[in-house]
Amino acid sequence: MVVNSYPNHVRKHVVEILKTGVVPEGILATDNIVYYLEVGCMSPPLKTACEDVLLKHINAINCVDALEIASRFGLLSLVKTATEMVSENFHNLWNTESFTRLSEDDLDTLCNIDKITRHKDIFRALQKWHGCNHEPRMSTYCRLLEVVQKRRTENPKQEIKRKCATYHAMLMSSASKSKTGVVTAVFNCDGEVVCHRSLFKSSDIKEIFL
Repeated sequence: MVVNSYPNHVRKHVVEILKTGVVPEGILATDNIVYYLEVGCMSPPLKTACEDVLLKHINAINCVDALEIASRFGLLSLVKTATEMVSENFHNLWNTESFTRLSEDDLDTLCNIDKITRHKDIFRALQKWHGCNHEPRMSTYCRLLEVVQKRRTENPKQEIKRKCATYHAMLMSSASKSKTGVVTAVFNCDGEVVCHRSLFKSSDIKEIFL
């Protein structure tokens, strides 16, 4: 950990805190708190103080960023609060840049919340997250699609309206013999696989999507 690369005022505070174990009031601000969290593993009081500050400032707009930070640094109370806020405000948050930065573990947590898995935009949200970093996230993306589908159908008492005209397609250039081939996986809004591989037979149509 290179404390010397920190801004001067932050570096001075960090050194003093590590020496004394005391966190002076008023030095922690949300715009520089990540610096302090990076050394929080060496000072439990500092880590706790950072979490308290973030809990005071979390809101419906920044809760996705708060969840990302909380997961990265193991701030359990903040993880709980941020997850609840994301769940309540998912309709305004899934299409943001912050959402695409969430880790696989964060997505796992969110995809096990009933309110999120039954949201009408959950498949678009997963597609957006996957599209931000295509290859490394492919296996997680496919697994989460199955998780969401299962959770949406496991409670027969809760009616799920099917909108079969709405599809979510994943299109990739095929690594097979044909260079123009398209590998597809198409899901309806309930997460059911409608079609897989060779969806488009016409090369003219393929060119539109490649």
